[in-house]
Amino acid sequence: KIIIPDGCGPKIDAFRALTNNDNWVFQPWFENGLYNLSNHVSDTKILTNKDGSVTLSFSLTAQAPYGAKLQEIGSASGIFKLNEQTDHPFGPNDFKFMANLLWTVFPDGSIELQSAVTSNKPNLVLARLGYVMQLPQSLDMLTYYGRGPIGNYADRKTGQNIEIHQAKIADEINIWPKPQDTGNHEDVRWCAITDAAGNGAAFIAPDKMSIQALPNSAM
Repeated sequence: KIIIPDGCGPKIDAFRALTNNDNWVFQPWFENGLYNLSNHVSDTKILTNKDGSVTLSFSLTAQAPYGAKLQEIGSASGIFKLNEQTDHPFGPNDFKFMANLLWTVFPDGSIELQSAVTSNKPNLVLARLGYVMQLPQSLDMLTYYGRGPIGNYADRKTGQNIEIHQAKIADEINIWPKPQDTGNHEDVRWCAITDAAGNGAAFIAPDKMSIQALPNSAM
């Protein structure tokens, strides 16, 4: 059974929809094209290991074709128009992420990802940085060992216990009076996204990770 459809696998992600706290920082996200990154592979290697596993090495660049300006319509309306700067295509000196990825496929079918991500503008303030993927809608259950059940963040997490938690992915969305992020969980050791019968995929951190499973894109 296909868990991750073609084209929906892990991609570098450093963007989310704006929150009520982002008014001081969001314009550079659009100017540098974080909302529209495209991955370009520059080097690949395949190695067969002594334990029977196979390692695939990739070097890639994640860069947008161009940037944009976000223009608010009206005075403090909260409604914005995206003006894409298509007449100013990005070149090698414009913002980009550079990444080295090692995918190791083991004989039992499990897959390990090791990655290092840098950029040519390390002073750019990011909303987040990690990997995003799309899974089938039939995988609508989230089980994880980490902080919960209420969404928590790096600066607000100690009020949530580290336990095994389970929830419908649709219930990970909180309706806030003002726009805020939702459904993040810190200090997660492992998580599983499955259907009602328990079929799906498990993701295990070598130490700890933060996760967010939502029924829709965070964009």
